[in-house]
Amino acid sequence: MEGSADITLLLPEPPSTNRMWRNVVIGGAPRTLKAKPYREWLDAAARVVAEQSHADRIEGGYRIRITAPKQRRDLGNNEKPINDLLQAAGVVRDDKACEVITIRRDLARELGHLLVELWAV
Repeated sequence: MEGSADITLLLPEPPSTNRMWRNVVIGGAPRTLKAKPYREWLDAAARVVAEQSHADRIEGGYRIRITAPKQRRDLGNNEKPINDLLQAAGVVRDDKACEVITIRRDLARELGHLLVELWAV
């Protein structure tokens, strides 16, 4: 991805994708709900986005690069919660418009935070 990103965010590391959802039975019907750690992360990360994005928004297609610190979990566990957050926080109109996803590790990156860069296409 060339050139400066249109939007750059430093976000707290999301919970693992494996811990985002919980299955419950309500009134005899099975339901899938956002797990408490995921809800808490979404709230905290949305506040961080609001502080950093200054109402920046990408209306159409976009490319995203996520740079993660050295961590024990799969890099892919970062993509889904980050794109969901970007849509919920209004940074992108629809995460379905994401055309390119790049996720990489940077061993020098501070633990607990991800660098998220977005380019409009």
